[in-house]
Amino acid sequence: MTRTMLHFVPAALALFVSAGATSAETLTPKFDPDRFVEGQAIDNKYYPLAPGDRVVLTARGVDDDGERFHVKNVLTVVPSPRPRIEGVRITAQLDREYEDGLLQEKTYDYFAQDKRGNVR
Repeated sequence: MTRTMLHFVPAALALFVSAGATSAETLTPKFDPDRFVEGQAIDNKYYPLAPGDRVVLTARGVDDDGERFHVKNVLTVVPSPRPRIEGVRITAQLDREYEDGLLQEKTYDYFAQDKRGNVR
């Protein structure tokens, strides 16, 4: 079964495509830690991430095989601790995806805001 879902999130468009991938590769983005301010809160007006914030995204529809689905993503900003990655203090967001009420995926996504206000 192949399914394409589209979620609109403030200042972010995430396209999820499930196509039966057989392997995963690690992608390490290049960035300069000097572009970030120590302890900078993520207060970008399009994608603010305050500790404890919670957003619920839902999608319902029919997949390519004609089967109905209901997907819910629950995004919660983890209040603390704020660990460092490559010398930059980050904010963690817990992302839980449920399909038809069953937990399918649980990940932690990591964000930081640079000196220009960009959330990365």
